[in-house]
Amino acid sequence: MLSHDRAIVILEALLAFWFFQLAGSTEPALVKRVSDPMAIPDPPQKPVVWTNIHCGDEFGSYRPADPLLRSCTDYGLRKYSCDTSQCHMGTAYDSPKTGPLNQMLYFRGCHKLGAKDQTPYLVYAYSYLARNKKGFLIALGFAVGDMTETVYSFKCPWDNNSARNNMRVWCDKCYQSQDSQIKKTPRPTII
Repeated sequence: MLSHDRAIVILEALLAFWFFQLAGSTEPALVKRVSDPMAIPDPPQKPVVWTNIHCGDEFGSYRPADPLLRSCTDYGLRKYSCDTSQCHMGTAYDSPKTGPLNQMLYFRGCHKLGAKDQTPYLVYAYSYLARNKKGFLIALGFAVGDMTETVYSFKCPWDNNSARNNMRVWCDKCYQSQDSQIKKTPRPTII
């Protein structure tokens, strides 16, 4: 019996050795927990706020996910979503009080797209899409004198850099846009 007990002890030692070898070899294959429900989450990252953005190529032609924001594309084709309460006309040193959009975002000598007559209009714009190298922009807005304030697309040319139609919106509180957050609306056709 003594040899039988000895065989059992040796077998137990071999099984223990084998078990610890197996446990040690499978440890890297264990699945790491993705999140600990008891852990305190990291605070959400605040989006970077950009100031003094000059909306040189586009303003308001598509709506970001937040209804209080408007689109803005600068001359470098970087897209932003801007707080309209912080946007203004004039220069970078103006403010929404000195250059309010509802009074100062207008263009002169514009022609209604698709109209046969070439009557020039003074247009209060809601948005614009500039073709700077071609010397015109497409403004979405209404003509002064139109009592119904019906919104049309207008082509507004300019012939020099200091012309009224070459002035652009400035915004002082913008967030860089992510294409996945942008809800695009159809743009007017350019004639």
